[in-house]
This record gives sequence, structure tokens and C-alpha cells, in this order.
Amino acid sequence: MELQLSVTVRYVARHSDVIGDVLGHFESPAWVRLVLRQTMPQLKQISPTDPNELTKMVRNAENSAKQETNCAICMGEEPTDTAPVELPCSHRFHSTCAQSWLQRRSTCPLCRFQLPTAYTGTFAIVSVRSTLLLPPELDGLSLSGLQVQPVGGQILQATVTITMTRIPAETTLDTAKRRRSCQVSVDMLHANGSSALTPLGRNAKRKREEKSRKGKGYDAKEDVCKRARMTA
Repeated sequence: MELQLSVTVRYVARHSDVIGDVLGHFESPAWVRLVLRQTMPQLKQISPTDPNELTKMVRNAENSAKQETNCAICMGEEPTDTAPVELPCSHRFHSTCAQSWLQRRSTCPLCRFQLPTAYTGTFAIVSVRSTLLLPPELDGLSLSGLQVQPVGGQILQATVTITMTRIPAETTLDTAKRRRSCQVSVDMLHANGSSALTPLGRNAKRKREEKSRKGKGYDAKEDVCKRARMTA
């Protein structure tokens, strides 16, 4: 099972930075550590409710008598065709409202009672991809021109996508590390949604140059990913 977590972040460029420097930082171990430290706690918060638990609550509602309920999700008081769903914390909501909410979250809308989550177990990081979102005024610049574009002191936006895979309970973390290494990559996205980099060719070239230039530093970056894991 693979999960993807995407977040939009703000990055303040150093005063002497050009875009090429920012991309280099996005591939560094320090950036990967920062991103993982800030985003991993969010996984449990955004996890949907365990489908089995949700199905059980809906079935219980179907076997209950229909009645009016003041639904805090839609703020509606009128009766519906189905009985309300009652959460373990005793709060009730319209069945359709509760299902829509719990398919995206795992907490009660009123008291934040934590329900069993769909994402449980230990996860290994498969890839970290940072995409720099370019302002419209940079549209039309060549790749070489973008690389040397000064951005010192500017607040830049980037989207970071982290891909994780669940480690089977019978698999040790050391075994999981040997089976799959973490991929760290970068991209630039124009305001019109088109990529400013050739995803395969350019990134592969950057990685070869990075590995050749930094030696052990590049391996350390992969190790940061492989050691990052989350148990929800």
C-alpha cells in the first residue's frame, strides 16, 4: 500500500540565492529532514476513518429507528430518509454527512474524538519530490536563464510530495531499506502548469552530478529518507 502526502510550503531564499541554488537546497539532506519533521505528524490528522469501522457505524444506523437530528456538519435539522449515524462519542450526524466527513477524516466534527484510522502501521519513505512554483513573470525564460535568475530574499512557494509505502509487519526495517531506496528529486512548474524541467533527463543528470560532486553526502541524503518512518 502506497500513500502520498502533498503540502505547499513557503521558502525564504537566502540573499545571494539564484533559482539553481534553491533547487540544490531542495535536494539536500537538511531540506529532506525539515520536510519530514514538519509533515509526518499531519498523516494521522488527515487519515480517513478505518473503512471497517465506518461500515459498522452505518449498519448500526440502518438498524436504528429514524429520527430527527441536529447535524453539525450540514447544520440541517430536517429529518432524512435514513437514521443518523452515532459515533462512539455519542454525537449524531446525518448518515450521508457522516460518511462524507469520515471518508476524509478520522475525528468527530464536534469533540475531535479520535476514531480508528485507515492508515496504520509503519511506513517507509519511497520518494520526496519538491516542485518550485515559478511566478508568472518568469514564463518564457529558458532553463539556463531560470537557473541563474536571482531570487535572494524572496518568499518562494513549493509543493512537496512525499510517497510512502507500508512495511509489512513481518518485514524488518533493515530489510525494507535494502529492498527500496528513497528517491529525492526536484522540478520547476510554470504558472500555466507546465514543467520547466525535463522530469527524467534533467533530474537524472542533476542526480549524477550531485552524486559525483558530493560523494558520501548523496548517500547520506538517501539514508535520511530510509530512516524516516511513521506509525499511525
